Amino acid sequence: MPWRLHTTAAPVLLAALLAATPLDAHESPDEKARRLSAEIARRGGTPELLCRRATELRVYGRTDAAVADLHAALRLDPTYVPALIDLARIETARSRTTEALAAVNHALDHAPAAVRPELLMIRAELFEAKRDRPAALRDCDEAISSAEPAEDWFLARARIQLALGRQDDAARGLSEGFRRNGSAVLETEWVECLIDAGKPAAALPVIERNLAEVRLKSSWLIRRARANLSAGKAPTARPDLLEALDEIETRLSPTRPDLTLLAERGLARALLGNTEAARADLERVRRAGATGWMLIRLESALRPTSTGAK
Repeated sequence: MPWRLHTTAAPVLLAALLAATPLDAHESPDEKARRLSAEIARRGGTPELLCRRATELRVYGRTDAAVADLHAALRLDPTYVPALIDLARIETARSRTTEALAAVNHALDHAPAAVRPELLMIRAELFEAKRDRPAALRDCDEAISSAEPAEDWFLARARIQLALGRQDDAARGLSEGFRRNGSAVLETEWVECLIDAGKPAAALPVIERNLAEVRLKSSWLIRRARANLSAGKAPTARPDLLEALDEIETRLSPTRPDLTLLAERGLARALLGNTEAARADLERVRRAGATGWMLIRLESALRPTSTGAK
């Protein structure tokens, strides 16, 4: 999948839908599943119990058994939203986009209003997987219009907008998210999008403020270099990139390097014109499973049309 959602709203919403059955917090998922199986044998299967057991089976790694329980729950109540949500998540993780979309669409037909934004973000992820970015963007916009959108929702929408070439919209949306919840992550990505949109003058004051406040400066030095490159000031950008590289090298573990630092090093190298070393960092980070925001600007800097501080 091109990006994954990790919303804070989903667990709360799902928990609110499920009437809790007391389970010992110290039990393993397998023990919980066994206890639920005994309860199902005693009381009979209900959508709630089957859905709860599916959750434990999934945690224990028994995905096929979890899916079977979810389908059993839906045979008893085809509109049981918790089962539809869990089924959509499992099918998404298994890259079964068609099946996941069917579950999400069914859930959207029956879910209470409080759950609808989360379902829209799940569907946006699926549309993105199908490369239907306009549909994904529509779902993101509707979800974010809810009362308390999660930080990840703003990031997901911005990624789609960037993929559609709508850098200005991405910057505006991240600025809105930062104003609404004060997230440092959203502020950082807002600055990145301002640079992407060719607005270094708007980005530089925020960059300078952060450089004055933080102890570890490599990320913000690279952002200042990118802003100066966007403004046509390559000679000014080069010292920042070299200083950033020096700091990154002191922080990188030789045995277990931090992937974010590796991606930063690759970006600094690419902007300095050391494309071979930058590509090596990119491939190393990719092999470790990194996707999304961590790679987007490194990949962009390695395209033939990119301009660096050579």
